[in-house]
Amino acid sequence: MIKALVVFNPVAGVEEAGHFLAPLTNRLTREGYLPLVLATQKEGDEEIFVKTWGPEVDLVICLGGDGTLSRVVSGLLSLNPRPDLAYIPAGSTNDFASGVGMGKLHRDDLVDLACQGKASLFDVGSLNDRSFIYVAAFGLFTSVAYRTSQDQKNLLGRLAYFFEGVKDLTQIKTHSLKLRYDEGELEGDYILGLVSNSESVAGFSSITGPTDYYDGLFEVLLVKAAAKPLDLAGALHDLLAGRDNALILRLRTTKLDILSQDDLAWTLDGEEGFKGKESRIRVLPKALSIRTPLGNSVDEAIISEK
Repeated sequence: MIKALVVFNPVAGVEEAGHFLAPLTNRLTREGYLPLVLATQKEGDEEIFVKTWGPEVDLVICLGGDGTLSRVVSGLLSLNPRPDLAYIPAGSTNDFASGVGMGKLHRDDLVDLACQGKASLFDVGSLNDRSFIYVAAFGLFTSVAYRTSQDQKNLLGRLAYFFEGVKDLTQIKTHSLKLRYDEGELEGDYILGLVSNSESVAGFSSITGPTDYYDGLFEVLLVKAAAKPLDLAGALHDLLAGRDNALILRLRTTKLDILSQDDLAWTLDGEEGFKGKESRIRVLPKALSIRTPLGNSVDEAIISEK
C-alpha cells in the first residue's frame, strides 16, 4: 500500500489547517494511500517528522503556512530518494502558494491537487547550508513576519504585519556590503535585500517580477540607502508598484556571496534565520518534486539521478 505523511500545524493562520483534515484523509484513503497524520506541537517538529517518517512514504503533504512549509522542505532535503511534496496553504500570508497559483483555489481543489496533482521539479535555495524554498531576506521590514506573534496573526491577519512593520520606519538601518554574483561584484550601502524564487513576497506579487521556478536562477532585489527620506519613500512606493527606481537594483544569479561590515539578520521564508557577516547563497536546481497548479510533468530521469 502506498503511504502519505501529513504534517499539519494546528495553529497556523487562523487555525484553518484543521478544517482540511477530514476531506484530505478521506480523499487519500479513496486514492489508496495509508495516511499518517502528525500535528506539530512546537517549531521544528516538521523537520523531525519528515526525517523520521519520510523514507517510508511516497508522498508528504504539508498543511500550514510558509514557515511550516519551509521546515518540511528542510527535512525533505536530507532524504535520498525524496518523496513528492504537496502543500495545502493555511497560513496568514501563504506567499509560496500565491506565487504558484494556489492562492484562490477552493478547499476541494487544494485537496484534489495534493492527492492527484502533477508534480514539477522546483529549485530550492541554501544560505550557509540552511535551506529556503522561496525567499531569503535582510533589512527593512524583513523580520516583521517572525516578530509578529501568532496570536496577533490569528486576530488581525495581515493587518498585524502592518502594525509591526511601522516600527521599522523609525529606525532604518544601513548595511555596507560587498557582493559577488555570477556576472561580477558590487559594493555599496543597502537597506533591504531579497533573494527569491517566487512570484509573491510578503503578499505582494509585483516586487521581484516574473519567476521561473525551474531555471536554476534566483531573483535578487536590493534597495540602496537614500540620503533623503523623500527619496526613500519614492523608492519604496515604486518597489511595491513594480516600477524601476534609481535606488532599486534587480539581478538574477545562481549564487550570491555577501560580506557585511556588521551582522546581517536573515529571514528565511518568513522565519528567523542566519545572522552573521558572511553569507553564502546557492541555488539547488530542481531539488524537490512539488505538486502545484503549474502542472509540468516530472522528468523521471532527473529524479532517478538525485
